[in-house]
Amino acid sequence: MAKQRQSSLADLSKADRSAWQGLLAGDTLPKLAADSQTHPDAYVYGIHCAAAEVEVELPGPSLPEKLRKLFDRFLTGE
Repeated sequence: MAKQRQSSLADLSKADRSAWQGLLAGDTLPKLAADSQTHPDAYVYGIHCAAAEVEVELPGPSLPEKLRKLFDRFLTGE
């Protein structure tokens, strides 16, 4: 099963926009990707932002709850 969503930061709520800006501008995503362990049959979140030069895949079980909730809100458009 795969879900995909494309959006601009301007389309997000103020809180989520701020969270995404921090993630895309900082080093959190690359560090999480480097430190993550693979988990068979687990959800994997792929983050791609050409403008920020970010392209990572993050296994769901390795994510902090706060990030997993942010990613899920983005995917569902909430």
